[in-house]
Amino acid sequence: MAIRYPCWALVSLATIGLASLALAQSDSPPPAAPFEASAISAEALVRLLGGPSRVLLFDTRTAPEFEVSHIRNAIRIEPGPGALSRLVPHLREAQGVDVVLYCTIGTRSAGVANDALDGVVARGARSVQVLDLGLIGWVNADLPLVDANESPTSFVHPFDAAMAKGLTQPERARFGAGH
Repeated sequence: MAIRYPCWALVSLATIGLASLALAQSDSPPPAAPFEASAISAEALVRLLGGPSRVLLFDTRTAPEFEVSHIRNAIRIEPGPGALSRLVPHLREAQGVDVVLYCTIGTRSAGVANDALDGVVARGARSVQVLDLGLIGWVNADLPLVDANESPTSFVHPFDAAMAKGLTQPERARFGAGH
């Protein structure tokens, strides 16, 4: 399954492509593939969570986003560099575990997966996957969310107003403190 990116991300990817072309013309070896974790659809994640496999689900959004809503049993970790160090405490028994990361649309979780992929796999994880279209895709598939009190909610923190436009039901958007 291909990972889909919003338009603004495609511009960034095109810029990376031009940089790669410049590198190809030099004597330097090409950089490693920037992202190797696979994407998982919301529907496939539901099946995975309901199946016999052990799944570690990580939310890579900020605390205010997580408090508005998250997928039940998700573990919040701060996005950004050094993700492996934040994942390690949760990976003590990673042998055969499926690790799934998500954020609002998949950009931050893809970055965390890229940063931590080798370390997570080295600890025995069976797979590392990123939720395709992130929490926006989950909400648009009308799948359940919980709030900071683990109570069911229909609201989602879409990160910003531009990403809220990706919601099929924009009235579900709720911003936390500071927005």
